[in-house]
Amino acid sequence: RAGAGCASTSNVGCADASGNNESLTLTTLTAGTTYYVRYYPYTASPANGAFSICVTTPGAAPTNDNCAGATALTVQAGGCTTPTAGTNVDATDSGVADPACSSYLGGDVWYSFVVPAGGAVTVETGQGLGTSLSDTGLALYTGTCGSLTEIACDDDAGTGAFSLITATGLTPGATVYARVFAYDNAESGSFTICVNSPADLTVSTPQSASGVYNNVTVLSGGRLSLNGDLTFTGTLTVQAGGTLASDCNTTLLGSGNFVLAAGATLEICDAIGLAAAGNPNSFLQTTGTRSFSNDASYVYNGTQAQTTGPALPATVRNLTVNNSAGLTLSQALSVAQLARLQSGNLSTGGNAFTLLSSASGTAVLDNTGGVVNGAGTMQRAITSPVTGPAYRHFSAPVSNTTVGDLATAGFAPVVNPQYNSAAQPNLVTPFPTVFGYDESRIASVTSNYGAFDKGWASPASLTAAMTPTRGYTVNAPATATPIDFVGTFNNAAQNSGALSRGTDAQAGYHLLGNPYPSPLDWSTVTAAQRPGMDATMYVYESNGQYTGTYRAYTNGVGGASPLIAAGSGYFVHVSTAGTPGAVNLTNANRVTTFGPQPAFGRGTVDSRPQL
Repeated sequence: RAGAGCASTSNVGCADASGNNESLTLTTLTAGTTYYVRYYPYTASPANGAFSICVTTPGAAPTNDNCAGATALTVQAGGCTTPTAGTNVDATDSGVADPACSSYLGGDVWYSFVVPAGGAVTVETGQGLGTSLSDTGLALYTGTCGSLTEIACDDDAGTGAFSLITATGLTPGATVYARVFAYDNAESGSFTICVNSPADLTVSTPQSASGVYNNVTVLSGGRLSLNGDLTFTGTLTVQAGGTLASDCNTTLLGSGNFVLAAGATLEICDAIGLAAAGNPNSFLQTTGTRSFSNDASYVYNGTQAQTTGPALPATVRNLTVNNSAGLTLSQALSVAQLARLQSGNLSTGGNAFTLLSSASGTAVLDNTGGVVNGAGTMQRAITSPVTGPAYRHFSAPVSNTTVGDLATAGFAPVVNPQYNSAAQPNLVTPFPTVFGYDESRIASVTSNYGAFDKGWASPASLTAAMTPTRGYTVNAPATATPIDFVGTFNNAAQNSGALSRGTDAQAGYHLLGNPYPSPLDWSTVTAAQRPGMDATMYVYESNGQYTGTYRAYTNGVGGASPLIAAGSGYFVHVSTAGTPGAVNLTNANRVTTFGPQPAFGRGTVDSRPQL
């Protein structure tokens, strides 16, 4: 207390912090004036004991005692390798408004740095860098020394002596000021400070990560699983063969660009799916550009019902539903290779859903753990070397489709039921281009055709249903536009019903069809699934408009492949006259992966010597 005597005093300072040590710094005292120090116990009930007291005059303040004298720091790339030593000994109050995150009573020092490209930095004091202070504080500011705006503050980042701030979205080239102080100004001593720009992250194996990075690259064989928010300032690239797995509670942040390359995989947990840029509820909050390849794979594995989202490309390589609550299309979607319903249903929501087919392959639908709710389209490209008109054996992979669905650009199917009762069917005009096969006609039809050929019959009209499990032979060219089948995708058990055999030597053959929107593997069809039937299946291979041969497969012998392509018909034979047979298929007979398949309407000949 200062004054002429103890009876007339005024208070010029007070310290009353918890603990046994008190410290008070006064900077506006008048030289030559007598000051009195009053010391008292903290508690309401006085406690007796000894103590010591000391009054000192401060030394010279540090050169960076105020913002105008801030020490310039160099931003280190990729991590803090060379920290800068500092001290707050004899530091005073700079007069700037108190930091928002800590109890501040003066004794601050100042640093500055220039924001690097990417606009992200990490500033830290203490941890692993060395400090004599038990509790540091750190605040960051933009603006000028006469007009500062606090942008971040940290007092206890893990331990009292350690302060750390990661700031993103800063303006490259701008100056940022860092203010270092001790909690309550209770200590003075040494510390270290460091500012660095984010490091790059390269992922080549399965690993989890979060934090702040510059460039992030997921290589082939790498799987990056987010275990917290991840900020990037450069470019996050998922290369072919790499996988990025988001989490329902994590976010990708920062100003960087996002690239999902062809052949890469993105796992999406958000209920809103792959949301449009700027959606505040999306897991992908980067403000940079976003690129999603239409030749990448997309996995929806949330814990509640999901939508695909408006940012999903209109065409994808693979689509996987691994969410028991299901997935609904936000817009039309085409799949080039594999649509896998691993767990949960896919609802079209009234949008077009198409399995594509071309010379590069035909998409496969795997219904292992769900179904497609709503109408879909399966394309069937003719990949035979015979490009002109030729007989091809088709089947319907969907229900609710008609013979008229065989039409495509450059081909219009023709039916004529007069063919079925004509004595000379070959003279009927117009001559049909679509036929089914009924072996019972061999015994009932009178015509100039041979016994086997009497089984061919024209559908009654173009609106006649294409029956699942039945095959149709179509004299059609290999047009540039695939034939498509629109309806409900066939799934689960598909039974042929009773298949008859008359007494004629050529009776008992039935033209069946692969009923699934995926290849049928005849090698998996057990004897119990084909009671009363021979073990052989026959796929027709056209080599001209009216010529061709059959690829046969019997217990591993015959054509090189036991596969019956999606949308393809095939012949089977009842073993015994008068004893009906059947072919009863299940999902277990389906191929559930995308891979090489026999050309539609033409297979590979088995050239091994056979007896």
